[in-house]
Amino acid sequence: MTGPRSTTAPDTAADLLPAAVDEPAVVREALAYYRSESTPTRLLKAFRASSLYVRRTVSPPAVPVVHIPGMGQWLQAFSTVQRVGAAAGIDHWMPLLGAELLDLVLPVLPRGVGVLLDPGTAHMIAFPPVEPIVARSLALAVPEAV
Repeated sequence: MTGPRSTTAPDTAADLLPAAVDEPAVVREALAYYRSESTPTRLLKAFRASSLYVRRTVSPPAVPVVHIPGMGQWLQAFSTVQRVGAAAGIDHWMPLLGAELLDLVLPVLPRGVGVLLDPGTAHMIAFPPVEPIVARSLALAVPEAV
């Protein structure tokens, strides 16, 4: 037996996917984006406002990037301490806001580095080094559609 169906739309991504309630806002927004219930602008806004965790090396101090053949160089960012801890080989990390990552860290890395959020998860999102994700001075040219 089922009750009457609600005719009102859910208010948030968490309403659409109850299991995501405990996830950070950027994860909920990424899931909504994959369901075509969010926009790139909303996703980027959530990313910039989120606390993230990135791998760091101690000696020398650095944030390493990974090279993915055919896709370029990427800085891995994680939405939770548990996810960064579960990533293979990551024993030192630091917290940053997404805005700090895009505005302060990427400018000191080689041009063309993008950001991968939660690599290997169902909600993984790639933030390529293009405008408006990164500053014009860091952005790679996007080829025009044919």
